[in-house]
Amino acid sequence: MINVTFNEFKKNHKKKNNQVIYSSLKVKNEKFLINIINNFLNVKNSFVFESVEKGKIRGRYTIFGKDPDQIWEFNNNQAYFVNSKKRKKITGTPEKIIEKIIENFKFKVPKGLPPISSIISGYFSYDIIRYVEKIPNSCTNDLNLPDVRLVRPVKLIIYDNFKKKIYFIFNCFKDQKINNYKIKYEDIIKEINNLKKLIIFKEEISLKKILTSKIKIKSNTSKKKFLKMVKSAKKYIK
Repeated sequence: MINVTFNEFKKNHKKKNNQVIYSSLKVKNEKFLINIINNFLNVKNSFVFESVEKGKIRGRYTIFGKDPDQIWEFNNNQAYFVNSKKRKKITGTPEKIIEKIIENFKFKVPKGLPPISSIISGYFSYDIIRYVEKIPNSCTNDLNLPDVRLVRPVKLIIYDNFKKKIYFIFNCFKDQKINNYKIKYEDIIKEINNLKKLIIFKEEISLKKILTSKIKIKSNTSKKKFLKMVKSAKKYIK
């Protein structure tokens, strides 16, 4: 069952309101998680994380997200807006731009849904300390990753570990501009039904097969340099 009717969707879309359209399902076990990992996280800009609250060992929610309509990257004190076709530079300081992104993300989540049903996800690397403090940057950039990367996912699958319930979510943002989507009610319902298909349990992953496959592991730091760093750290701690 979908929470929003066609007429409600049309009315909200006309008013340019943000909308969360979803369907939910009760489950008996967690076998479906393997299938979501296999089929949901195999696309670019997808992610999964756990939500842990109030000192509990296990998270209440497992959140899968993908297909962001907006992506922001920050590197060497420069900001960029990224889409499928190009990377556009944004004027202003990263701090102010990030503050504005957060302030503009005002999204009313329907009652009964997990509070994290509409999110901006991403990471802030340790190197952003240089955005606020004058620290020399003599490190070798061997990862070639942005200092900060934020995405606004359109599709989410959220599993409530407590209620044993899955939510299949499609976020309609009022400023949404996605070339791949025609923001039509029937298309959104189709996308939600496609998300539901991902939980069908097909086959076990062979852990033995994964462990016996050839994996090359290498370090970007020599043993001599590493031991020297450990000695320095022990000296600082003392």
